[in-house]
Amino acid sequence: MIYKINVHSGFFTACLLCQPPPMPDLGASGTLLSRSVALACREMAQQVSQNLRFLLFRKAIPREEWLEWLQQHTSIPAGRLNALVSKRLDDSGVGEPELQQLAKTLGLPEDAEELRFSDLVGDSRLNVFAENLRYLLDACPRGGKKQLAEALQVTPTSVSRWLGAAPGISSGLLSKLNQYFGLPAHVDLRVYPLFLDVEPAAVSQRRKWVLDQLEALTDEEFQSLYPALKRLLEDR
Repeated sequence: MIYKINVHSGFFTACLLCQPPPMPDLGASGTLLSRSVALACREMAQQVSQNLRFLLFRKAIPREEWLEWLQQHTSIPAGRLNALVSKRLDDSGVGEPELQQLAKTLGLPEDAEELRFSDLVGDSRLNVFAENLRYLLDACPRGGKKQLAEALQVTPTSVSRWLGAAPGISSGLLSKLNQYFGLPAHVDLRVYPLFLDVEPAAVSQRRKWVLDQLEALTDEEFQSLYPALKRLLEDR
């Protein structure tokens, strides 16, 4: 469960990470395929959002600056951009003028529909698993690679190979990896581009986000939020 602090109104909102519908058992050989199909069904309504975030990632724009960068380079309202980047705006809600403007801004002036219908992540042949692992490790304290290797009972060299061009991870180790980072069991890091998500994914990332937000509060803001914090933590 992810909690977001609304400082100005002094209350908390919560949202659940939805579980995908159950997939039919296709046998061991069809496991990755079934996961890919489930992922495609779940994400197809946000293809524009995923492609947009991938293009921002490819431009090496820091994740925390994505929204600000788009605001500076387009005339699309901030609320619309925020909804699009955070996957709250489905493809059907993105108008053609917006699509044309985003495509031109991000270097796709000749074919704006590529934003809507292409899978730019898949077409790039990027090593999704390596990028996901790098993203997760970046949020870990110093020595995170060594600690991960010990938890998975592999060598640090194996982790380094996963971060490079080595073949993917086995299903057994993948399950342990999800458990280590506190990810839902259905998330397949070989397929789903977690590194493009704007919300913290791993437990360690979410803890850090909450602590950072609390640290940034003024004394007055903290006093205002304290009753809600107290109730929330007492009821957990």
